[in-house]
Amino acid sequence: MTIMPALNLPLPRWFALLALLLVMPARADLAPGGITLSVGKADNFGDATNVADVQARRIGLSGPLPVPLIPDRWRGWGLETGYVLEVGEWEWDGAGDTAATSLDEFGLVAALRAHPSEATGFYLEVGTGIRLLTRSRVSGRELSTEFHFGSHGGAGIRFGPGDRLDAALMIQHLSNARIRTPNPGINFYQLRLTYRPPSW
Repeated sequence: MTIMPALNLPLPRWFALLALLLVMPARADLAPGGITLSVGKADNFGDATNVADVQARRIGLSGPLPVPLIPDRWRGWGLETGYVLEVGEWEWDGAGDTAATSLDEFGLVAALRAHPSEATGFYLEVGTGIRLLTRSRVSGRELSTEFHFGSHGGAGIRFGPGDRLDAALMIQHLSNARIRTPNPGINFYQLRLTYRPPSW
């Protein structure tokens, strides 16, 4: 039995991962303020190994992450720091990997946003964090470890009543920082949507 067919995660594991997301930000100043949904597609970026068929789908929670060393404003730009906790699944067609065609993922990301004061809603974002995968082999590419560092950069816009809706386009790179070789990494083009409920 599955819940949310788009993610295709077994019911018990799905609830366990969501429970983990809900209990981690226990401090009041880290309470989640948004629900995120993202989809991504791998890109070779010139690499000969074919991983272009890999699709990633994630759901998560986002919230503020106070960093005392980062000011609220810098040279006319407003600055915000935050986090995203995500669970998700990668899928591929199996042509390059006959052992499996999917894996599960957990991610914890810290992000920095910069928005110009004259452009309400628009922002630039960079982020970094960790990723835990349930497999190290993806569509014929051996990533060597299940633990990875992830970084991303992109742009987005907040819109709608109270700016409660958010859409962003990102480029994301994952690799294990040469903890083990080979370390080819993997890259994604990613679309992330966020909704901030009024009651949060």
